[in-house]
Amino acid sequence: MAEFSIDSNFIPALHKPPALLPIAKHRESLLYVIEKFPVTIVIGQTGSGKTTQIPQFLETPAGAPTPRRVAATTVAVRVAEEFGCEIGKEVGYSIRFEDVTSSSTRIKFLTDGLLIREALVDPC
Repeated sequence: MAEFSIDSNFIPALHKPPALLPIAKHRESLLYVIEKFPVTIVIGQTGSGKTTQIPQFLETPAGAPTPRRVAATTVAVRVAEEFGCEIGKEVGYSIRFEDVTSSSTRIKFLTDGLLIREALVDPC
């Protein structure tokens, strides 16, 4: 089995500073809508910043459902780098058989399966 490391150089062509992502200009209106309507669906083009930026806007524990384990870990690494923290500290992820979080984790990325499991165990 080959070893590999996931870091910001993983997909260099897609790496943009957060302020340049299309979602950045909608921050305040998104926060207002999310506060007013707890269930909010955000639709945007690939690369607009939905997955990496909205949890940072909220700065609360969040699960971003992603269908693949690699997606959850890659996004968590990217957001941790943008946050300027070590993965597993303020930003972490949980995938099957691997939980890289701590008591200080504020943003948590999950696979769909783990999000459903957590919702069933603790619906609050």
